[in-house]
This record gives sequence, structure tokens and C-alpha cells, in this order.
Amino acid sequence: MRKISKRIQKINLPANLSISREIFLFAVYTGVAYTDMTKLTNENITIGIDHTPWLNYKRQKTGARVALPLLEPPTDHKKFDCYNTHKPNSHPFPLICNQVINRNLKKIAKAANVKQTSNLSYCNAIRLPLQSLYNVKSHWKPYLKC
Repeated sequence: MRKISKRIQKINLPANLSISREIFLFAVYTGVAYTDMTKLTNENITIGIDHTPWLNYKRQKTGARVALPLLEPPTDHKKFDCYNTHKPNSHPFPLICNQVINRNLKKIAKAANVKQTSNLSYCNAIRLPLQSLYNVKSHWKPYLKC
């Protein structure tokens, strides 16, 4: 999945597919479930006491509170400002149906010449090993420009 996400990251896409890619890559590196991602607002992204961005939310499935450091700024708000309406409860990403994201991922994979697309889905993105989180820093740099 890592190789696939790197190939997907590098290609130029139209806006509708680009949004699906960004949501997918956010899931790859944070592990946020789709249902939780749809409930995230800009207020869930805070600056921690260590002066780095954190994602704070309550999991819908378990009710557990989650505090996750975002190691590279999609959360310096430059990344999210692309979609941000600057309203208090606005979402960091446009809300797209999970099925549409998965359908778009197949198109993105085809454009990136990824041969194995059968397991490419939002659900599988959040199942990546935790070690993927440590690669966030180098991964998000291309997405900081809007």
C-alpha cells in the first residue's frame, strides 16, 4: 500500500479525483475511520502544548477520545484552507460518499498505472501498519500548495 500511495501522490489529477486522493492519503497516514472523518471539523485540529498540530476527536464506534499528532502540516491550515470556509464547524475536506471515494480511487490507480486495484479502498487505507505514520513528514509536502 505504501508503494501505491507514493505512486498516487505523484500524478496530476482533475479536482474531483484530487479531493478523493487527499482524503485517501489522509486516511493512510492517520488511520481515521470514514465515519469519524465525516464528523471532523476544523475545531478538531488544534495546536498542542508542543506547538505542533494535533487531531483531537471522539471515535464514533467506541466513544474513545483520540489525540493524534499530525507530523507534517496538512494541519498548519495551509492544506485545509483549500477547502475551508472558515466557519466554526466546517469540515477540513469536502464530504464525499465513501462509495464515490472508492470508485475514484480505482480511476486514480488506473491513471497512476497501479495494477493491483482490487484492495484499494478507504477501508483498507486505515489498516496500514502504524509505521506509515512516521513517513507523514515527507509525504505531505506536495499537498501544501493549493
